[in-house]
Amino acid sequence: MSIYNQGILGGFTGKTGAVIGSSWKNKAVMRSLPKLKKSRKSSQFQLEQQEKFRLMISFLTSFQDLLNITFKRRSTGQTGINAALSVNLRNGILGTESPFSINYEKLEFSYALGTLPNVANPTATAAAGNSLDFEWTNNAGASRAKNTDKTILIVYCPELNQSMYFIDTAKRSEEFANIDASIFAGKSVETWMLFITDDMSTASNTVYTGSVNLIP
Repeated sequence: MSIYNQGILGGFTGKTGAVIGSSWKNKAVMRSLPKLKKSRKSSQFQLEQQEKFRLMISFLTSFQDLLNITFKRRSTGQTGINAALSVNLRNGILGTESPFSINYEKLEFSYALGTLPNVANPTATAAAGNSLDFEWTNNAGASRAKNTDKTILIVYCPELNQSMYFIDTAKRSEEFANIDASIFAGKSVETWMLFITDDMSTASNTVYTGSVNLIP
């Protein structure tokens, strides 16, 4: 609020443009109009985008430390999880309308740029004691693939919304890795495999190795 003496046209009352003139204690007073609050409702498209965002963030949060490593090349100026969110919102959501779900086959746990190949014929199968056997064919020598590349094995239990991952359980040359998944005993889990260079600087693309029912 401002008090003025003999404005351009003298004192005035009422609204003029973006101001209101009035009198207070026999003095001419001028104040600005209050800002109007917009009350527009979100469109259906906006609501669906918000749902997809919440769904993917909820899924990726448990992989935060891993994503800071595997998305390092893309995440300049942002966190690994934000870089992963940008990639996976495009292809990692299943469904054309609400309710949406995670498209496990299309998820990417790394920013690969195609510079480091994944392995040939990767598989994940249930083994005794609620463990998982990962197997593959060594393809060292293909492009930048080396025998010393480290495995990254990922397991997620939809029922519990919990995950775990293992870095360097085996090298590319070993063609086999066994991991203990007993925290998900008797449940169905989703699995993935990728590789990362020995110096942890470059990761391969992600391969979905399927849904597996754990056995005791």
